[in-house]
Amino acid sequence: MRIIRWLKTKGQAVAAGEPVLELETDKAVMEVESFADGILLEVLAEQDNMVKVSKTVAIVGQEGEDISALLEEVS
Repeated sequence: MRIIRWLKTKGQAVAAGEPVLELETDKAVMEVESFADGILLEVLAEQDNMVKVSKTVAIVGQEGEDISALLEEVS
């Protein structure tokens, strides 16, 4: 899959069910929704990058949350 564009940027608030990015597969373009309410703390895959289905592409959490352990897990 390829990330076409991010609909939210790092630091923006997101709500569960709100679209945060658009992906292109070999069959369709679709919006991907956030699974949680919070702040988009980190974008792990840039626009136009190819990503695997199971790859973590962003981290949503609470403002000021320490995500260093999560970043180590996904790198």
